[in-house]
Amino acid sequence: MGYTTEFEGVLKFVKEPTIAELVKLKSFMGEDVREHPEWIQEDFTDYSYIQWEITPDYSGIQWEGSEKFYCAVESINLILVNMRAEFPGFGFTGELLAQGEDFTDRWKLVIRDGKAVREEIEIAGEIYRCPHCEKEFLLADAEKIKRAKNSSASNTRKLITSTCGNLLVTGTRITQTTRSS
Repeated sequence: MGYTTEFEGVLKFVKEPTIAELVKLKSFMGEDVREHPEWIQEDFTDYSYIQWEITPDYSGIQWEGSEKFYCAVESINLILVNMRAEFPGFGFTGELLAQGEDFTDRWKLVIRDGKAVREEIEIAGEIYRCPHCEKEFLLADAEKIKRAKNSSASNTRKLITSTCGNLLVTGTRITQTTRSS
């Protein structure tokens, strides 16, 4: 087993990439960094796979959806350093939202001054622990989902039960329910 972090968003190219830049960039995608000693690597030794992909519209890169993604910030910086060795004007702009398996593991991968950095997101709110599965989440998250979807409790239940089949959101309260088989 391992730990999975999911990413949402796109890091956009700072300028429209050339075909040569896209070809070079694609050569990094899906590769295990440890198998490429020829790549310039910063002072970080725990690299893994590069789990980014070029967006379908070629406007940037995004997470390719595989689980157990480690070293996200470091892999973006590795790409930047190696791409700039051949294409000095290459770069990304923007940020990605990151959500780990632990609900409090939320952060942003931000491009700042031409380099990827991790920016923590403050987690605030009342924590609820399910008595059945022991998973924790914020009451505010359930309430936000309900408001954002402007939905009935049954639609909210569908979203919440994807994490824990024993919870139901009704109004602003979370109540325990019995799941039917």
